[in-house]
Amino acid sequence: MTRLADERQELLELLVGLECVAPQFVGRADRVRARRLPDQFLQRQQILAATPVVARPASPAAAATTGTGGGASGGGAAGSTDVCKLLSAAQASTIVGVHYASAQSSPNMCNYTTTNAPIGMFIIIFHGGSDAAWHSELGTLEEDGGAKPATISGVGSRAAAAGLELGVLDGNQIIDIHGGDPNGTGSKFPKSIALAKAVISALH
Repeated sequence: MTRLADERQELLELLVGLECVAPQFVGRADRVRARRLPDQFLQRQQILAATPVVARPASPAAAATTGTGGGASGGGAAGSTDVCKLLSAAQASTIVGVHYASAQSSPNMCNYTTTNAPIGMFIIIFHGGSDAAWHSELGTLEEDGGAKPATISGVGSRAAAAGLELGVLDGNQIIDIHGGDPNGTGSKFPKSIALAKAVISALH
């Protein structure tokens, strides 16, 4: 009986250990997949906001509440940007050549829902164009695309792309476009660049 009790105790300890370890592996896999989701970009924006090199509030929610941080056009609070007002679903449809049925707005982000493209699209504007912020953007592009980002010319002061994603530095803002070339990017990202130019024009 004592041996059986010991074996049960060992099994219980093993199960408890697995419960502690398993979430780490699941979390690691989820982080890789979730980097493609808008929520993770909002989380990244909150992290960037906490660094001293990025002069904006600690979170989009704080920006909307306090109105602090770098102001931007496009409606909403002074510290946040309504990206959907900068680029409507109809405008995005015309540029990309697919139909975006709707555009859902969050602070500094717009998520475009498509009815006939392989993937959806979202655009996020990060306020704070420091070297550190751009370096972080390049790291995100490499992580998402699985390869070193390629330098893109003809838009913004700096631009790079990898996988399905384009990052553009314009003044004190970084414009991140994911899924702007849903039918294939080649090496030029023409649709994403056109989208970025439209957003930049609306910002100014």
